[in-house]
Amino acid sequence: MKNFRIIYIIFLVIIQSCVAQQNMALNFSYQRVSIRDTTINRSFTYNTKSKIYEYKQLYPDGSYKTKTVEINLTSDNIKEINDLYLSLKPKSLCNCLFVENKLIYKSSITFDSNDNKQPKDPICNSSEKDKQNYLLIENKLYDFFSSSFAYREMFPEEFIKR
Repeated sequence: MKNFRIIYIIFLVIIQSCVAQQNMALNFSYQRVSIRDTTINRSFTYNTKSKIYEYKQLYPDGSYKTKTVEINLTSDNIKEINDLYLSLKPKSLCNCLFVENKLIYKSSITFDSNDNKQPKDPICNSSEKDKQNYLLIENKLYDFFSSSFAYREMFPEEFIKR
């Protein structure tokens, strides 16, 4: 009977350790915007939780046309993006383009985390190396998007050979 109690206690400790080490689900948001005259004229957003990829374009009448599609990135895809980020280590997950000190393009990826170390509005990369590293991550993300049938159906013009 004494052995049974010891085994039971050891079993509880092991189970508790396993639960404590369980990884939280990794999620992120992606946003890319083009800006003209301080107005967003095109935006692309994606969130791994909602699985919604949304494209908005501003029309001359002032209204936005929106295209929305569900793209389900696998946990392996998300992990690959995170691993690429961890291996390349760009200073920030945000690239910007300024012309005459005016922001005309901004792209950012924000990972959900419990430690809140990532700012809500990340600072744009300034070094060329960090910009290139971010582009590698963004290109990998685009590869995942463009390989989905839903994305190809939404943007067929991107796949027409010229």
